[in-house]
Amino acid sequence: MRILTAALFVPASFALSGCLVSTQDLIGASFSASDSIAGFDSGAMSGTLPATGTATYSGFSRIISYSTNNGNVADVFLGTASLTASVDASGADLDGTLTDFAVAEDLPYSDYTDFQNRYSPNNTVAERNALIDDVAAVSGVATGSIAVTASNQTNADNMTARFSGELDHGGNTTRIGGFGAAGFFGANHEYISAYGDTSSQLTVSRNGVARSGSAEFIVGK
Repeated sequence: MRILTAALFVPASFALSGCLVSTQDLIGASFSASDSIAGFDSGAMSGTLPATGTATYSGFSRIISYSTNNGNVADVFLGTASLTASVDASGADLDGTLTDFAVAEDLPYSDYTDFQNRYSPNNTVAERNALIDDVAAVSGVATGSIAVTASNQTNADNMTARFSGELDHGGNTTRIGGFGAAGFFGANHEYISAYGDTSSQLTVSRNGVARSGSAEFIVGK
């Protein structure tokens, strides 16, 4: 199964946590990471686990939390992801963090898809800077992080990953919990992708009120 495909708003795995950053910093990093994981789109699921050992991965993450009053409006969080995969005789363990989030609160989803459609790896520097400014104009910085864990997973193309954590933004708190599906991609396990949504085993809430939504990431070696 294909869990994710690369898209706009893909923050790079730069060490932004703990630094004073702007939404331009976060969203500008997303353009670089969008290009760096382009190979994921053409990679098939690995089918088998990597050989025994440990590998580190980095990439982007995205969380979408839909309004309880209007399903066409959502909080869209765009962040980084770092992950360690360890494999032994018991299977694969995943241990990672989703962090460095920018958030566009109460964004009409049509605006989000418009931003996506305007992005291309072939954009000029001027075009990219203009789009960064447009996205930053409707975004802010969210603090907090989401932990991602998995233990003793034996199916490389159908692992269960747990999401857990909270993000504070503009006086609001979004909590993520529950589970999603993860898998290795590429002939040499170059990528790991995971996705969960509230139609299955993921939970999303804003200020204690349950919402529909999703959490996802793609990371590469």
